[in-house]
Amino acid sequence: MVTLLHSYRNRQNEAVVKAIVEEVAPELLTSCSADIWPIIREYERTITATILNPTTAVMGVGQAKH
Repeated sequence: MVTLLHSYRNRQNEAVVKAIVEEVAPELLTSCSADIWPIIREYERTITATILNPTTAVMGVGQAKH
């Protein structure tokens, strides 16, 4: 899970970090918090995205993508 401050306003930095993680460790499930829950508070965004995204992926719903 990639979560950066103020990413709800500008998702570019999270996307760059995610791309680096996917290049270095392609076997990891990666996602950006702002894509899953684009709200102003990073704690709530991180907790929601951390719990919601892997749970839906395991259930077969797939990774949330935007």
